[in-house]
Amino acid sequence: MTSYDDKLHTIGAEYMVGLNDGTVLNKIIFEGYKMFNGKQIMCFRTLDKDSIVTVNPSYHSFTIENCGIEMNEVLYREMNESINKTQKEN
Repeated sequence: MTSYDDKLHTIGAEYMVGLNDGTVLNKIIFEGYKMFNGKQIMCFRTLDKDSIVTVNPSYHSFTIENCGIEMNEVLYREMNESINKTQKEN
């Protein structure tokens, strides 16, 4: 079975996310995906209030990764595992 998941977000990385209504969510950390009514929803956590933010991909406009944060060992390992897995599938 072919996966269409391009692994656009790295779990634990900080992002700025824009929605199609003009809302911009700053400094949120990607937590992963969850299923909601059969649809995959992106889940983030805020830095300041430790709240969970869910984003329906249909309303997602853009994502900017915060390049000012150094990647820790866990993020680096997950990124490489994801890249290797994608290369093996293709």
